Amino acid sequence: MNPNPYDPHPDEKMTEKKPNNVLTLEQVRDTINKQCEEILSSPDRVWGFTRDHIVEYFEEVLEELEKKCQTHY
Repeated sequence: MNPNPYDPHPDEKMTEKKPNNVLTLEQVRDTINKQCEEILSSPDRVWGFTRDHIVEYFEEVLEELEKKCQTHY
């Protein structure tokens, strides 16, 4: 009998699937509003914000949302 190639290896331990971590719209909105407040409270830049600054702000929002997901089991 040939093994099914789509079956897991018999020696491989099955890991339990983690539940979906869902954030509410309110949690996402609060995180974004917090970041907006930080941006608005910072002094104006002479030449404005660069693309790098904007990407950095989005990365900070994503990190904060990921933290909230991890604590939301």
